[in-house]
Amino acid sequence: MRAGALVGRVTDTTLRPRALPPTPVRVDSASREGTLTLEPSRRPGHGITTLPFAERYTDRQLLGRGGMGEVRLCRDHTVGRDVAMKVIVGTMADDDPSMQRRFVREARVQGQLEHPSIVPVYDFGCDADGALYFTMKRIRGASLSEVLSGLRDGDASMIARYSRRRLLTLFGNVCMAVHFANAKGVVHRDLKPGNVMFGDFGEVYVLDWGLAKLRGDPPTEPEDRIDAGQERASLATGVAGTLGYMAPEQLEPPFEVDARADIYALGVMLFEILTLQKLHMGETRIEMFVSTLGADGRSPEERAPDREVPPELDRTCVAATRRLPADRLESAEAIAKAIDAYLDGDRDLVLRRELALRHAARADEALKRAMRDASTESEERAKAMREVTAALALDASHEGARKTLVRLIAEPPRIVPPEALEEIERNHRRAYRIAGRAGLGFYLGYLLYLPLLLWMGVRDVPLFAFGWATVAACALATFALLRRAPERLDVPLVHLAVSTFAVGAVSVLFGPFVLVPMLALGNAVAYMSSIGHARGLVPVATCLAVVVPQLLRWTGVIPNNYVFADGSWTILPSVFFIRPLETQVFLLAAIMGTLVPACLFVMRLRQAYTDAERRLQLQAWQLRRIVPDAPSDPSE
Repeated sequence: MRAGALVGRVTDTTLRPRALPPTPVRVDSASREGTLTLEPSRRPGHGITTLPFAERYTDRQLLGRGGMGEVRLCRDHTVGRDVAMKVIVGTMADDDPSMQRRFVREARVQGQLEHPSIVPVYDFGCDADGALYFTMKRIRGASLSEVLSGLRDGDASMIARYSRRRLLTLFGNVCMAVHFANAKGVVHRDLKPGNVMFGDFGEVYVLDWGLAKLRGDPPTEPEDRIDAGQERASLATGVAGTLGYMAPEQLEPPFEVDARADIYALGVMLFEILTLQKLHMGETRIEMFVSTLGADGRSPEERAPDREVPPELDRTCVAATRRLPADRLESAEAIAKAIDAYLDGDRDLVLRRELALRHAARADEALKRAMRDASTESEERAKAMREVTAALALDASHEGARKTLVRLIAEPPRIVPPEALEEIERNHRRAYRIAGRAGLGFYLGYLLYLPLLLWMGVRDVPLFAFGWATVAACALATFALLRRAPERLDVPLVHLAVSTFAVGAVSVLFGPFVLVPMLALGNAVAYMSSIGHARGLVPVATCLAVVVPQLLRWTGVIPNNYVFADGSWTILPSVFFIRPLETQVFLLAAIMGTLVPACLFVMRLRQAYTDAERRLQLQAWQLRRIVPDAPSDPSE
């Protein structure tokens, strides 16, 4: 059966346009791959004549062979361009009316889908022998199948040319082309990477509409084919498509296929783009059938966690590959919108990273200037901190900004800024108050012993009054300094002199070896923990408070309280009577009154230091989170 029964032959019809003034045309010599060239018409004059098939087309080479024939590169001499001609070859041209009907439908469907990503049909008819053909735009580039294969194999040129961002952008255009066809009532039914072509100049094409199904077609057609790899073979079930990309409903009765089958195929291709792995893998058709019918939404992130699949595209891929059509995304446009939304965010991320890079560079330059010039260190450090925080706000993972931040925090400035001095001063005053309260506790404790001393009995009232008046004066001075701290927290020399004199007075009352050492030690600890640069005076004054009274005893200026003879140590009471019970009670109370305030003071001081150390350790831990510790250099 010849194709003339289906399509009328193209007659040799002469078009007669109005006469136009001759226009000079410059013909450049160039290759077909280079600049535009114009060749002279094969018919003399300015009239345009439709050439017979044999004169119009010159066969050049085979471009590809498929299930319904082959595609050849031909030269169209009427227009002067290369075209792709698809023809039915072999016995199909004569003996398979269903194949001829499908060929005609493919040409008409493709020709009527006027979209930039669908290859336009130029001519359709029969050749001189009556065989069907149609011509299309000749496209150059790489198929998505070739691109994915190159990316899987680590092809450097493919990796450089098709980044994930570019590949997703192109695939979004594929989805919109399919959405256009679906909106026109056309289901492709054979979407796969091999039927998607990327042109050399950013063009995107969806190819091979031979299995397209139109709205209103019956669910099954006896001439439908299934492609299992490179080969198409008829199945008794009448299904059509390519295993691995066909939707489940294309594989099982009643084969009711609509636009959601194309959505499934797009989801499978998106899965492959994101993972560089095929969604359905099997060595036999049965295995491919089982994989397709047994899967209900596949996650690229679960299959390839090392590929860092964006969560939004992972969800899109799962939604597009659901087992039941009703559960899938509503249109191919939804996939395109999801890709656009991700790429919009990705573009924003790229911009943020570029801005972060600039801020990080400025921060590093400011820090270097601060290290070079002490006079501008404070201003440059402040500028570096502003820039580095801006960089990290834009890109929290920016390595350079994190390192600069650590240097700013870990390397103290040579000149302490006023704000830091104020904080240091506040900490000093806090320690000063703790020590002052402890010292006041010591002095008040000794004043509270007055009833016990009177119970013991006083021998020398003037000396007793002098000593206790000195202790009371020191307690009042301590209280006054607590209420109103001095401007500078160096050693308050007047108070130090008074407290030293008070310790010395107690040494006169009790002797230097009983109670006095504990009082002197408590006084020294309180001072040493709270004063500034002159703390070297404190141990000197403390030792003098104990040693000077004893020297006065040795020189006979004041009575001696101790007698050492025959291996015995005798304490001579010069101010108090020493009665057994009263004296033991007083000594016990005096010792406890010294130990308890001392322990409380040390506990509070230790707690303050522990809190400060904890804060420093937490800050160090946070710094290590910002920039992990660098591996140690074996050479160091």
